Amino acid sequence: MQCDEEEKSTTKDASWVLSWKEVLQDSLALRRALQTLVHESCHLFHLEHCVYYQCVMNGANHLAESDASPMHLCPICLRKLDSAVSKTRTTQHVNI
Repeated sequence: MQCDEEEKSTTKDASWVLSWKEVLQDSLALRRALQTLVHESCHLFHLEHCVYYQCVMNGANHLAESDASPMHLCPICLRKLDSAVSKTRTTQHVNI
């Protein structure tokens, strides 16, 4: 009787454990979603695709190319974003 209870508890405990493959797939999906979110958010500030360095604003034609690009902005795109945000703040203060 005790042996059956131990087997059930072991099975119950192990059922929630994800395999490494599932964890890696979930983390890759999260990375891709966040990368797309950052990329498209930068487009909202009128940043175009980057041709200077490798950064999150590089265009991608397929998943392998997208996965190879970093999650950060290069110095040029960072300056462009800073300029766009500064203009937005200045315009908002003038309108108030």
